[in-house]
Amino acid sequence: MLDKLPTLPTWRSSAGPLEEFDIGYSRAYRSDRPVNYHFDQTLRQSESWGLVDVHIRRYAAEQVDTLFWALMARYRVARWVNSPWSVRAAENKLSQVDAAASCGFAVPQTLVSSRRDEVLSFMSGHRNGVVSKSLDSPITNPGEEVTRFQYTSPVDSASVQDTRFPRLYQEKVAHQEEFRVTVVGRQIFAAKVDASGDAGSADWRILADNHAAFEATLLSDAVRAQIFDLMDRLDLQVGGIDLLHAGDGIYFLEVNPSCAFLWLERSLEIEISSAVIRLLLSS
Repeated sequence: MLDKLPTLPTWRSSAGPLEEFDIGYSRAYRSDRPVNYHFDQTLRQSESWGLVDVHIRRYAAEQVDTLFWALMARYRVARWVNSPWSVRAAENKLSQVDAAASCGFAVPQTLVSSRRDEVLSFMSGHRNGVVSKSLDSPITNPGEEVTRFQYTSPVDSASVQDTRFPRLYQEKVAHQEEFRVTVVGRQIFAAKVDASGDAGSADWRILADNHAAFEATLLSDAVRAQIFDLMDRLDLQVGGIDLLHAGDGIYFLEVNPSCAFLWLERSLEIEISSAVIRLLLSS
């Protein structure tokens, strides 16, 4: 979308005399030299985002993000299902973990660090292993032609290095079942997959094409109450929650505020879309 900026509405100030700003033009300053550029003229010089100067690409993405949130704040909406601000806040997995623990869920022991020695020390205390995941949205390289989805993945000591950014690590919980719980308002649609064999991988989404491995299930009233409490705390009405059933209880992994559910609906023949429609049409 960045190369389409000149086609977007022009920003007009609402205070005093109308001021018009061409959002297709911007100015940045690099440590080595000042940079003047026009989004359209500069960013379209190459068909590949990978060949665009990384500083310009990053700056352009930040500017578009800032513009988006400013524009969203101008709209008056009578009712959100999941407001963009709630979704943005709920993407933070550390906030999710705190909220889930407050709701009574068990939570895997968690470390956020960029230091190899701390990660190795954390790993030594968990004989079942450790997994790594992003702190927020797992989508990377948004400025390139092909984006990548970062799955939760097991960590081995040989691959651990010091990094320039923080990374989230959690103990790998030995469990019997994994649950994907889709919440729509006050309705819950739960599916489970056996954790034996390949189904017990670090991230069930890798197996999402293997629909035969999943089956519809029911959750206890106590777990349902915890789920609704969690959704209320995160100010979400729709979301996908990942849970584990271990010997000592139900463990919370994460919430996806922008969850995909059509694969689940089609494979298990449950009417999640109808529930979403009813929620949208409700007063």
